[in-house]
Amino acid sequence: MEFSTIKQRLADDDLPDDAYSYDVEQDFWEWEEAERLKDHYRQVQGNRRS
Repeated sequence: MEFSTIKQRLADDDLPDDAYSYDVEQDFWEWEEAERLKDHYRQVQGNRRS
């Protein structure tokens, strides 16, 4: 499942109850952080090429 899909399902409250366990939430936070860093580095790379 892609991160955007799980974010949408979370917003729609369309996840099983065990999706809210600490381990799953920890994975989500780490995934979100990685996605933000990836976006940041893409922006930095784009600014260097200008």
